[in-house]
Amino acid sequence: MRPLHSIAAIALSAVLGVPVAFAQLIKSDQKIDNADAAAMKQLAQANLAEIEAGKLAAAKAQSPDV
Repeated sequence: MRPLHSIAAIALSAVLGVPVAFAQLIKSDQKIDNADAAAMKQLAQANLAEIEAGKLAAAKAQSPDV
């Protein structure tokens, strides 16, 4: 697998893990404050944007090494 795909796969798994971690906090009667929830959402959005940027770079690359 190309390095870019590996990075994208790792980032995607991290992003997909955030809602699970968040749900576990809610189920265990622990509360997270609004700042933490907002930070988690912002990180997830940044990860998704990075994945999309990587896909775009791979699609427009002129070198097969990219």
